[in-house]
Amino acid sequence: MTRFKRILAFSAAALVLTAACSCEKKAENTDGEIADSMENTEHNEQNDINVDGIDSENEESTDVIPETDDQKEQEQEEEIPPVVEPTNPFEGETLESFYNTAAFVGDSVMHGLQLYSARGVTATTNSTFLTLSSFAARHALSDVTEKSYHPLYEGEKMKTEDALAIAGVDKVFISLGLNDVRVTPKTYYENYVEFIGKIKEKCPDIKIFIVSTTYPVESPNPNKMDRATALDYRNQLYDLNFRLNAWCAENGGYFVDVMSPIISENGFLADEYTSDNYVHLTNKAYTIWEQTLIDYATVLIETGKAPVSFPAIPLYVTEEPATAPVIETEPTPDAVTESDTAPEQEATYENTTEVTNEN
Repeated sequence: MTRFKRILAFSAAALVLTAACSCEKKAENTDGEIADSMENTEHNEQNDINVDGIDSENEESTDVIPETDDQKEQEQEEEIPPVVEPTNPFEGETLESFYNTAAFVGDSVMHGLQLYSARGVTATTNSTFLTLSSFAARHALSDVTEKSYHPLYEGEKMKTEDALAIAGVDKVFISLGLNDVRVTPKTYYENYVEFIGKIKEKCPDIKIFIVSTTYPVESPNPNKMDRATALDYRNQLYDLNFRLNAWCAENGGYFVDVMSPIISENGFLADEYTSDNYVHLTNKAYTIWEQTLIDYATVLIETGKAPVSFPAIPLYVTEEPATAPVIETEPTPDAVTESDTAPEQEATYENTTEVTNEN
C-alpha cells in the first residue's frame, strides 16, 4: 500500500511537472509569437520607410540620369512642328476681283495706263488710280501743303498711303523713277523704298507690286536729251529696276516686268512704242502692259507664286560697260528740277502723251 501510494505520488508529481513544462513552453511560444509579431511589424514599417526612401531616391534620380543620343533625337523629332505648306493668298480670286481691289500709283507713264483703261473694258478698268504727271518718290514723302505735289483721291489732295487706306484696296502697283533718278541720283532707290515703307505702315496687309520703270528711246528728241544723256538715264533706270526686283525678292513684294517686251535690241524703249520719241508710251505698248498684267495675275491666282520676272536687261553694244552702273551726275539743264511742284518742262512732256491718237 505504501508502495502504491508512492507510485501515485510519483505519477502526480510527474503530471504536475509535465503540465508546468507545457505551460512554460506555451508561454515561451506566446512570447515568441509576440516577439515575432513585433519584429514583423517593425520590419514592415522599416520596409515602408525603405520603400518611401527608394521612391524618393528614384524620383530624384530621374532628373540626373543622362539621356541617350537616341532619346535626345526622339525628343527633338517630337518637338519639331510639322511643316505647314503656305496657303495661296490669292486663292478664290478671279481676274476681275484681283484688279478691282487694286490701286495703281505712278507718274505720267502710269497715268497713260489710266487713260488707256478708261477707253474700254480692260482688266484694270475698275482699278483705283492715283497718278500724276511728273510724280516722284520724293514728292510722295513730302507733307501735304497748298503747294505740295500729291495725286488727288475723290477730289482731295492727300498722301498716297492715306488714299490707299481710304480706298480699302489690298494691292498696290507702283511705277515711279523717271522723275527721280536724274534729280536725286544718290537717293532715288532709298526714297522709293521709304515710300513703300510708308504705305506698309498705313496699310500693313496690302500687297506691294513694283512695275518696272520705262527706259527712254535710244535717239530721243534732241530738244529733250542727246544719246549720251539717254544712255546715262537708261543705265540709272536699269539700276533702279534691278535693285527693286531684289527688294521684292527679299521683302515679299512682287516685281512685274513690263519692259522686256517693248525694248529695242540695244536695250532702250523701242521706237514703235513711244508716243513722243522720249519715254511715254503708245496704246500699242499699253496693250502689251495689259496682257502682261493679266498673265501675271493669272499665275498668282492659280499657284500663289509670282511668275519669274526680271527687269529688262539692257543689251549693251561692245563699247559700253557690261553692267549698269549708278550714274551719279548732276542733272542736266533739261532735267527735272527739285521742287514740291510739278516741273514745268516735264508737264510739257506729259502734254505730248495723248494715248487716244494711237489705235
